[in-house]
Amino acid sequence: MMRQGRSLVVAIVLSWLVVGGVVGPVLSAGAATPGGAGPSVRVAGPNPTLPSGAAVVGPSDASATLSVDVGLKPRDTASLDAFVAAVSTPGSPGYHHYLAPGRFATTFGPDPATIDATRAWLSSSGLRLGSTSPDGLLIPVSGTAGQLERALDVSLVSARLADGRVARFAPERPSVPATLASSVAGVVGLSTVATPQAQLVPTVEGGSSA
Repeated sequence: MMRQGRSLVVAIVLSWLVVGGVVGPVLSAGAATPGGAGPSVRVAGPNPTLPSGAAVVGPSDASATLSVDVGLKPRDTASLDAFVAAVSTPGSPGYHHYLAPGRFATTFGPDPATIDATRAWLSSSGLRLGSTSPDGLLIPVSGTAGQLERALDVSLVSARLADGRVARFAPERPSVPATLASSVAGVVGLSTVATPQAQLVPTVEGGSSA
């Protein structure tokens, strides 16, 4: 459904703001992506920073297997925003006229050629790819930390947080091929500094919080 597809967009954007905001591309001087993909582009925005009380304790284990998601942008974000506004605004002709299941990809999802090009780049970097999500917005990727560091031009480190937990952290913003810079929304999962927080509080009989 439309709401489910939109939730994925929001999840990508919010998660990406944690590991490095997406504002626009900035050329990485002299950088080139593996597999002959041409010059790379480091996404713009503030550099990721550790929270107060955290400190880097050393490099991340390069042999550790990681799983991340590469997020792609919808093909027409302006039209998507307009649709979301119309479908959720009482009085609008489009109010509650949601997309039928399976229609998000063909209506707002990334162009198939963009998906293919992104998958080809990731595969050429030696990474293992899962099936692209039905809406076309997420490509699951796995590989060693070392492979991801080389593919995305980042250095992964281990950091001890104020509560004693050791987390993985990427001090640099990831890079992508320049030809895909306008299509890739970000990479979710490089950093484990932020942890998911429950937004719903279960209740027990009588209305008290669990």
